[in-house]
Amino acid sequence: MTSVAGGVGERRIGLRTAGPAVRAPGRPTARDPAADTVRARDRWLLMRLLAAVESVPRLADRLLAERGSLGAVLALSDERLRQLGADARVVAILGLVREAIAAVLAPEPADRPRIADAGAVAEWLYASMAWLPVEEVRALYLDSGQRLLKTEVLGSGSVSGAAVWPREIARRGLELSAAGVILVHNHPSGDPTPSADDVAMSRRVAAALATLEMTLLDHVVIARGGWASAMPAVARPSPLSASPLSTIDMSTAQACAGVAQRA
Repeated sequence: MTSVAGGVGERRIGLRTAGPAVRAPGRPTARDPAADTVRARDRWLLMRLLAAVESVPRLADRLLAERGSLGAVLALSDERLRQLGADARVVAILGLVREAIAAVLAPEPADRPRIADAGAVAEWLYASMAWLPVEEVRALYLDSGQRLLKTEVLGSGSVSGAAVWPREIARRGLELSAAGVILVHNHPSGDPTPSADDVAMSRRVAAALATLEMTLLDHVVIARGGWASAMPAVARPSPLSASPLSTIDMSTAQACAGVAQRA
């Protein structure tokens, strides 16, 4: 639940709006070969990373027991890593891997990519947001051709929500000469289904933007289980969202694993 506070040649970020129904890797709820394979892969990758700083295999098991997957371990804060027994070298190398993954997956700034659809936004930001332990809200500011101007973190909060100020979003859009905005936030629970508060936030941000002749193009909710749009159907200005609830293609997560292995 996200709370609302107060009244180039054209390159597209357009991968696939919704991939095959593949369950996102995370804590396995039952013993099955696929989950065991994912966990074994994550353990092997994490042990190799930690071996680079002469850490012990037991730390890899402790971190995976805490969070359940390599992606979730990389989302742990430095403070929590230290609480689980990671020394400064381990904290540094995991932070480096996290930054390397973000750099590899980020669009080139000079390209000014065009946002093709909401599913592409979810696939692009999945690796950096799906496993966050608290809610984080981001805004993508776009020009009139739906090309990306800037991505900014608006705020983060407890597991129950992050405060968002619609007027501040509108003010920042005006500063950037944006024509449209896409909101993105995560659900740490793993379930991307939008809450009533998420939908209410979409309405209020859309109203604030409209006063300055800007448009809320979509509000994407990302979680380990997939993504969804929190835009009310009556308020959606364009066919940016492909479906109300989708399971994203896992190529992004697989790319993360590839980067980690090369590290």
